Amino acid sequence: MPFPTLQFPNPQINTMVKLVKDPSGTNIYAGSPQGLYIFKGDSGKLAPVHMPLFESDCHGKPNCEYIISVLDEGTNGNSLFMCWTGENVKKCCNVQNSNHKHVDCFIMETRVHIKEPSLHIGGMLFFTFSGVSDDQGSVGLYKYTNSSYTWPSSSDREQRYIKIIADRGSGSLKGKLYFLYIEKNTNPDPETPLWIPRVSQICMDDKGGVKNQLQFRWTSMLTARLFCGDAKKRISFTELLDVAVVETEHWNSTKIYALFRNEYNLSAICVYKMADIIYTFAKSKFIEKDEMPDSNLHRPGECVPGKNFPPNFLKFMENRPEMEDWVRPARDAVLISHHHQYTHLQVDHVEGKGTVLVIALESGRVHKVLEQDGEAFFIAEYQPFTSPTRVQSMLLDSLTKQLYVSSSSEVVRVELRNCSLYGTQCCSCVLARDPYCGWSTSSCLPAKKHSIQDLDGNCSVCQEPSKALLQDKPQNTPPTKIITEGSEVHLNCPALSHHASYTWYQGNRRRCCFSTQQGCLLVIANMSQEDQGPYRCLATENGQNLLLASYKLSVNSGPCARATPLVSVCLLLLLSVIC
Repeated sequence: MPFPTLQFPNPQINTMVKLVKDPSGTNIYAGSPQGLYIFKGDSGKLAPVHMPLFESDCHGKPNCEYIISVLDEGTNGNSLFMCWTGENVKKCCNVQNSNHKHVDCFIMETRVHIKEPSLHIGGMLFFTFSGVSDDQGSVGLYKYTNSSYTWPSSSDREQRYIKIIADRGSGSLKGKLYFLYIEKNTNPDPETPLWIPRVSQICMDDKGGVKNQLQFRWTSMLTARLFCGDAKKRISFTELLDVAVVETEHWNSTKIYALFRNEYNLSAICVYKMADIIYTFAKSKFIEKDEMPDSNLHRPGECVPGKNFPPNFLKFMENRPEMEDWVRPARDAVLISHHHQYTHLQVDHVEGKGTVLVIALESGRVHKVLEQDGEAFFIAEYQPFTSPTRVQSMLLDSLTKQLYVSSSSEVVRVELRNCSLYGTQCCSCVLARDPYCGWSTSSCLPAKKHSIQDLDGNCSVCQEPSKALLQDKPQNTPPTKIITEGSEVHLNCPALSHHASYTWYQGNRRRCCFSTQQGCLLVIANMSQEDQGPYRCLATENGQNLLLASYKLSVNSGPCARATPLVSVCLLLLLSVIC
């Protein structure tokens, strides 16, 4: 069944598409520099959004063009916050959810690109500028509020920004903001990594320093390095690609899932605790020990009112102080892939059942993985696009369990609770180990309170094991299929799991089959009397055997006849032979 898809008119190569969920509803918005589109959650309809605010700025001019530069979740009950550049204006507004009218607008002259991380909170807009510093601005984090800016100190290093995370705290002075990024390594030693992953902290109410010393620039910014890898095996991952946050009621318990790769194109996911990041900035020593300001002052990085800081304090902060301790993951890397090159990550914590990781590949395919206690189990693979395509962005709606995947030309919606993928037996449903699915009466369906599940893949939980598990002989004798003597026969055994092994038997005799993307294909090149008899395909996983297919073949030695429905018209791509 094809996935619901929204095709963009006149798509451009490598156009960035950003996905945002309406915080007060079920709609999903897809924004690109060329326009805004909506997935209506209640009806499933996909359509462009009519924006009255653009018409008011065009003043009736035909062919009036605008470019969306910021797209973020709305605040104060609004659907969206967005900025755009028109013919004569650069404006930012909240967008109402009913009629998409604009409210709380302001003019902002600074250039912003929709691909950059941004966050609109408490009347403040935070955004980043990646790449290298130039005449139009410095790389780093910016803040705009009340017609004033706070911007980063100049840097000569290339930087790429990945994510902005906010701690609202109990008030504006206590609220802190964290941003994760990578910085080009300037060390010429070829043994050192190309990128250095970092996390920085600033106070959201930071108003900058005084004239001639950090005026309009951050006075609270601290930086620490991130480590991802296995120190014992001397494996590290330094190129940060994407970040997903699992927030909890208590900010310190928030978990940050970070997708990395290294110079050997190996991928890994590391999980950091917000408590560890906070502790590093609060307690770690600074690398610049000799330049520390007077100890009687507040510790650098603490949020204090005003901007009247002593010159030696501002001088210390001007040098971008870095923590001596690195931020290390809560445990070893959750997933280290030697076979796949991943690009994007989304995460959904399922209470009491583990965490679902949804990871996009460079080809546009998507993997669904179960993470439990630091162990990763591959659940399923999806192919949202009809041809290999680079994913531009992903969004997982944890409420509806639907995944939205965008390329530069379309947005596709994937139903992650399509449990029919896991077959028609209780054991095959349980062996999938999908937290979203469970066995209910006679089908594998979206999990409910009384569904049969076991996320360790133990089929003994099935209420009718005599039907769920394989018996030595099939309970129902399959109908006899008459095959023309001398013809070629293809019998396919469907692959319900990547973790199972598949075996074809003719009676008690084991037969070789070809492993394909769809299953295990048994090929009888020249049907003869010796090939007659019962055939069955068994899947073995986690100590359980499942009967997936059974046939009984009989030879018709008469005149040539058409092949029966079980004869395939084409041979799929052969990957390996299983005997």
